[in-house]
Amino acid sequence: MLMVRQENKVLYRRTDIPARPDALDINGRVRLCESWLNRQGFQVLCIETTFRNPRITIRATERCTQLAGATFRYERVGKQERRYHVAPLFGCEVRWMEDGGEA
Repeated sequence: MLMVRQENKVLYRRTDIPARPDALDINGRVRLCESWLNRQGFQVLCIETTFRNPRITIRATERCTQLAGATFRYERVGKQERRYHVAPLFGCEVRWMEDGGEA
């Protein structure tokens, strides 16, 4: 059962998510992760399954802060800065990129 918390409050409980999603095969983990992201309002842009952990790229929104991800790369082009983030979810790597504006 997955419980989503925000400020020590349980927002909802999901009972259709298996207790051990890592026991699923790659396609099962991707389907589970993609359907969860879609239900939460994220837009899935790309799915890559050629890596050990499948990579799912989503459009950056304000909700991305709820995924508890980490910044793994900064990129500066002129005065523009971009940040690339990754968050683990159901055995997949969920990735997004945000423009940081002027550095």
